[in-house]
Amino acid sequence: PYLYRRHVERWRTDLEVLQRSGAVLERHSDHIVVRSPDNPGFHWGNFVMVTSPELAVDAQACIDLFRTRFPRAGHVAIGLPEPVAEAWKRSDLHYEWDTVLVASSPPVLPQSPAGYSVRRLTTEDDWARCLAADVAEHVRTGGSAGADYTDFVRGRMRTRAHLTRQETGAFFGAFAGDELVADLGIVLCDAYTARYQSVATEYAHRGRGRGARARCPSSGELAAQ
Repeated sequence: PYLYRRHVERWRTDLEVLQRSGAVLERHSDHIVVRSPDNPGFHWGNFVMVTSPELAVDAQACIDLFRTRFPRAGHVAIGLPEPVAEAWKRSDLHYEWDTVLVASSPPVLPQSPAGYSVRRLTTEDDWARCLAADVAEHVRTGGSAGADYTDFVRGRMRTRAHLTRQETGAFFGAFAGDELVADLGIVLCDAYTARYQSVATEYAHRGRGRGARARCPSSGELAAQ
């Protein structure tokens, strides 16, 4: 029961963030269709969220449903209401179970490492730096820097700028001099809940607390709102 509640909370906050980011939700009796018209390459912005436990255990029915809702999609992305790995073993899809951490108060501010500074990201130059860092990490881990992935990340940067302008989200970067070495965001879901977004640290700077240092001012700023 504990894991199930946490799983539901994960999807609830995901859907809240997606809506605030411009996604359109179509609610049906046993599933929700999520569409992000401004970023068709965003797999988890264009997916089917199954809400019926009975449907969730029928992998092929879920896959067929996705293909009906997204007939032109080059991907398949399906959210499930509870862990049902056994039912999906025979499908060709990669099944993944995420762990969701929940905190009732902002994290404790760690000591800032020497030579680094943290500030809020708001400008076109900031988003361009984040885009370049994201694509570089994608390539480092074996991905392609082709137009499809770059367009997807560019769409994410537009979403960050939108959330920032609407003051429903805030994004922060850690810098070594003028170099962006870590970034993350946090988005308000309701009056009492916020969700961290896109925590990333440049490979050479990991293990030094840059992400944690950026996380603390972000939670503090959103709490103040």
